[in-house]
Amino acid sequence: DEKKTNVGSNLKAKDISLTSLGNIGITGSNVVADNKMNIGAKGDIAIVAGKDSILHEEKHSKSKGFGRSESSTDIAYATHNVASNVIGDKVNITSEKNISL
Repeated sequence: DEKKTNVGSNLKAKDISLTSLGNIGITGSNVVADNKMNIGAKGDIAIVAGKDSILHEEKHSKSKGFGRSESSTDIAYATHNVASNVIGDKVNITSEKNISL
């Protein structure tokens, strides 16, 4: 089995200010301000879901006699989205380029 797990962050404070001269990316994380939150970037801001996934592969082989065999492979793949949450009493998000939510 191959498993990939989103490792998000949890940030909580009375007031939060995130600023960047470049891009800001929040993936599968929680950012919580009791009062004000300001997120500002000169570049892009992306607040997106993370993803957990698992891949399961089973190989089967069956002898048919006289040196012949039959084989098959079963594959199962599952994904689960992990939301990003940006929460505050007053939330301001400003970008000089693009904002993706």
